[in-house]
Amino acid sequence: MRVSSPTAVAPTLLIQIKTSMSNIIQCMVRLGVEYCQMEKFAMSNRRSIFATMTLTFLISTAAIAQQAQPSVPPPGSPAATITIPGDQLPAPPQKFGGKIEREATKSKPYWPARIVPPKGAPNVLLIITDDSGYGVPSTFGGVIPTPALDRIAHDGLRYTNFHSTALCSPTRAALITGRNHHSAGFGVIAEQATGYPGYDSVITKDKATIGRILTDNGYHTAWFGKNHNTPEYQASQAGPFDQWPTGMGFEYFYGFMARRHQPVGAGQPRPQHDADLSL
Repeated sequence: MRVSSPTAVAPTLLIQIKTSMSNIIQCMVRLGVEYCQMEKFAMSNRRSIFATMTLTFLISTAAIAQQAQPSVPPPGSPAATITIPGDQLPAPPQKFGGKIEREATKSKPYWPARIVPPKGAPNVLLIITDDSGYGVPSTFGGVIPTPALDRIAHDGLRYTNFHSTALCSPTRAALITGRNHHSAGFGVIAEQATGYPGYDSVITKDKATIGRILTDNGYHTAWFGKNHNTPEYQASQAGPFDQWPTGMGFEYFYGFMARRHQPVGAGQPRPQHDADLSL
């Protein structure tokens, strides 16, 4: 595969971490410090390696129910859990295993089991750095030392054969859906959406994100940092929110909505944008 330029590719780590959430949070703090160091380095260097950087963390943790429990809840009880093969999402309805009689005293309730990941399932941490190439962090052979990121990558998986879209929104849309960015509605960044197929900045329900897939398999998921994948006209506090991270499979969103202008009303001309829309 080809990449357009070293500064147009987002180095990506898909990391399987078997550790506590506290360790993950501490690691995120260290990564944030290194990230600021990289940004400071770029701004002080006349031949700036990258224009701007924005860090996005997408975290999913195995369900808390996987922790050791004193006893296994019996099937049909409110605390019962189940793992699924994941070949059909959302999972089909579970069969009712109770009994319904004409009298309540002779009936037997049966609660559907809560879906949880299989035993031993790893935590997953997906890190995306905007507008930075493989030549930036030392993790990928770059010039800026990033020891915390190096340690994480040592225990995870590094992907270097990556299609570049040279823009943040399309790259993120392709990465979180596993599809071509046009298929996910992001042929361009959200502010430049045109309303045509592949360019309308809408990730449809049939383009499930990694957050949706993991959530449907019983994971707890969260998105930290920048979100630049919501249509501009839906990015206000009024919503709608189905195109926000919380509407795309991520249970929690702690970050900011990247947009340059206020939403425009129906019939109003779209504002003209500057050539550089990096945030």
